[in-house]
Amino acid sequence: MSSSPPSVAALPGRRAATAPTLVWTALIVVYLLWGSTYLAIRVAVETMPPLLSAALRFAVAGVVLAVVLRLRRGPGALRVQRRQLGSAALVGVLLLAGGNGLVVLAESGPPGVAVPSGIAALLVATVPLLVVLLRSATGDRPGVWHFAGVTLGFVGLVLLVLPAGSADAVPLVGALTVVAGAVAWSVGSFLSGRIRMPADPFVGTVYQMVAGAVALGALLVAEPITPRVLLGGAVIVAGVALVVTTERPRREGAGSRSGTASTAGRR
Repeated sequence: MSSSPPSVAALPGRRAATAPTLVWTALIVVYLLWGSTYLAIRVAVETMPPLLSAALRFAVAGVVLAVVLRLRRGPGALRVQRRQLGSAALVGVLLLAGGNGLVVLAESGPPGVAVPSGIAALLVATVPLLVVLLRSATGDRPGVWHFAGVTLGFVGLVLLVLPAGSADAVPLVGALTVVAGAVAWSVGSFLSGRIRMPADPFVGTVYQMVAGAVALGALLVAEPITPRVLLGGAVIVAGVALVVTTERPRREGAGSRSGTASTAGRR
């Protein structure tokens, strides 16, 4: 018996049925990973200088993504125009050095200044509100309900940051630092859709990561670099180098073997 392939008419319905599931799965993954970032920052700054931990994080991510793109697409994978490079660098500095870097500093402050990771996550949630305000300032007028949501959100922000005079009050300096980071992130997000970025979002992400890491690294002169930190950074760099040096020959060897096999087949 031969099984007939599914009809073409049935495929769109099946895709439509699975699309909501994929969307909700993607959203749940983003919520979990994004929300846990602030807890991970809190853990990282207990063992490493805050700016160094952020710089290493983005540097390693940018290098790994660049290596993957180069291996999969060839030497010209990361080629962009100078204007696109500058735009990606600007957005990277705003998002990563400004947005994430300020949050890292806020969570790593001394007692009475440091912001708990949960409070930091709540404060960063004001980014959509700030983006709506930026859109309004440039003539893109949202609806009444958008403004109602923004107003309600900022009322919650004031209630959260307002000094309560108790031991459980949110540190004002740390909270304002997180809000400043949220402003930087909002401006970067707003500009990314209005300036000339690299056409490939993965390539743009590489340059954003590198620019953010460089900007954070420029501020490292104010942080103590201990032998333990240097050793940890060396191990990370060595790990990335090991992956690169072992993956490239393996791919080249596989390519040469396939080429030899095809040549033998033609003979």
